[in-house]
Amino acid sequence: MPPIDLRTVTLLTSVMGVLMSIVLISVYRGFPSSIKGLGQWAGGSILYSVSAVAFGLRGIAPDWFSIIAGNVCLLIGTACWLTGLQRFYGQPPARFWPAAGIAAGTACICWWLLVDPNYIMRLASFTAILSVFYGALFIVVVRHGPRHFDTGFLAVLMLILTVVLVVRCVTSLMPDFTGTGMFSDDVVQVVYLVTYNFMMLLLTVGLVMVATHRLRTELTRHAEHDPLTGLLNRRALVSIYERACRQRSGRHAPIALLLMDLDHFKAINDLHGHAVGDAVLQDFSRRAMAAVGARTCFARVGGEEFVILLPDTDAARAHAIAEAVRLAVQRDEDNGLPAYTCSIGVATMPRSACRMDAHLQAADTALYLAKSRGRNRTKLADGMPVAAVARHAAAPTP
Repeated sequence: MPPIDLRTVTLLTSVMGVLMSIVLISVYRGFPSSIKGLGQWAGGSILYSVSAVAFGLRGIAPDWFSIIAGNVCLLIGTACWLTGLQRFYGQPPARFWPAAGIAAGTACICWWLLVDPNYIMRLASFTAILSVFYGALFIVVVRHGPRHFDTGFLAVLMLILTVVLVVRCVTSLMPDFTGTGMFSDDVVQVVYLVTYNFMMLLLTVGLVMVATHRLRTELTRHAEHDPLTGLLNRRALVSIYERACRQRSGRHAPIALLLMDLDHFKAINDLHGHAVGDAVLQDFSRRAMAAVGARTCFARVGGEEFVILLPDTDAARAHAIAEAVRLAVQRDEDNGLPAYTCSIGVATMPRSACRMDAHLQAADTALYLAKSRGRNRTKLADGMPVAAVARHAAAPTP
């Protein structure tokens, strides 16, 4: 079998790196600005491509370019990826120690090349510093990345690169190490360089994968959440309601629905303006969410109409929760907003009989009763009319 030409492998990696840089630049320009760190990834990928070109020209181009500039670009590119990854996961980017690592790596390269030429020490010191960077990348992904396949794939790549660099650092310091340069034909160097170049390309693929997963997550969130309050919207509510109805366990267990409406909200808008009205809606969402818990299905279904869905909740429990919400909203807070209250209609249905339109109609009837009797109160829909609307003779609920 003919020997592997490491120079060709490195130059091919630079070409593929350029193509992957174009992909990351496209991702950066095309994805929403709410996804942070993509610019640093694109910049880091460009620097990796430059370093691969410089390495491929080792022995042809001047040492200041093929060795010093190539390694410095590699260090800065890795630091860019680290900064981008931290921003991507919403963490404050580290500044001091990456800068110190770049400075230390540059100093080692210059010293062991220009002052006291020693390829072994240059290789050992640089791979040690670079392994610290990749170890930090691995830690960021494992600690802050969500648990899904794309994150795991990226973490495995980071770990492999860290291990490869550590192994290369250790082997370069062994007494029997005979390497004379980047393209020497000893087995360890061939395995190291081929593995490293291949992993670098896969690493770019991993970054694109996690960015695409984040985009899907954000698009889903935008499609299912109200932009003003951050609550679920009607579309998401219907989907969750239908899933709750399809559950096989507890077919006669009740599902409770709370329909809430802010009292005299039009007057708040007319008197104080729509900006204050929006602030009131956000304040109501915050107070009600605090009363029922963040895991509760809570949706905004209209201008000032909200719904809370409570599976496996009987009428008495649902009424108590509704009262907790009403009292939380009624409580005065020194937040600069006008005082306001809410009225709540509560309706329950057995899971075997539930229908969204019928359930909302029953809760709306109860809400109308609460409004007509003075507002700022909770009314429970009568159990028989709810069952009649659903056209089902409801079995007794526990």
